[in-house]
Amino acid sequence: MSKKSYQEKLRDPRWQKKRLQILERDNWECQICCDVESTLHVHHRRYERGQDPWDTPDDLLVTVCEYCHRTESESRSEMESILLKALRRHFWYSDIEYLAMAFEDMELVHFPAVIANALYHLIRDKEKLKALVDNYLDELDPSSSKGG
Repeated sequence: MSKKSYQEKLRDPRWQKKRLQILERDNWECQICCDVESTLHVHHRRYERGQDPWDTPDDLLVTVCEYCHRTESESRSEMESILLKALRRHFWYSDIEYLAMAFEDMELVHFPAVIANALYHLIRDKEKLKALVDNYLDELDPSSSKGG
């Protein structure tokens, strides 16, 4: 018996059912740009080796429009590479461990795009970053507080 190709698996009724459930869950709207007019895809945020598409946990599936899907598929690895290069240039293992734990434990209180943009503006603004770090250091050592 021949093994099914990935394209054949995407025609499988189990994937079609799962796909419709994700589209419904996401209100038939691209979760990146909010497009409701373009062709929609169900994107796998991560693949597990040997796992059929319909066995992917729901939290790893997201509705995206055709444009965002193409952009995500074509550009993500390049951006991950740039991020990894920057982390390696500026941070030690233990620093990266703290960042990884923070991202792993982070509760999304806003859309990820809002959080990413806020972090971008915070990190790029030297005065805002200094104020954030100074406030953190003050919390670590309350006796060094400026008021008293």
